[in-house]
Amino acid sequence: MRQARRGHYRDAMTQLRAAAWLDERAPLPHQYLANVAALRGDWETALAESREALQRSPGNPLYRRNVDALEKKLAEGGSG
Repeated sequence: MRQARRGHYRDAMTQLRAAAWLDERAPLPHQYLANVAALRGDWETALAESREALQRSPGNPLYRRNVDALEKKLAEGGSG
């Protein structure tokens, strides 16, 4: 996430996708990918990555809330 904090979103996404590939069962890289996508305003990607995190950790209430919030955001037009 250091790259994202510096505004290097593309680099952050590349590093996080590599982490997700290295451990396909880990939800955290997908959660971070969702966060970076949201910082960029890419709500569809944020939702897709949040769903991936939730799929890998179905009982996680944070991941469930994120999916619900992003679904609501996109249903309302996905802005703001």
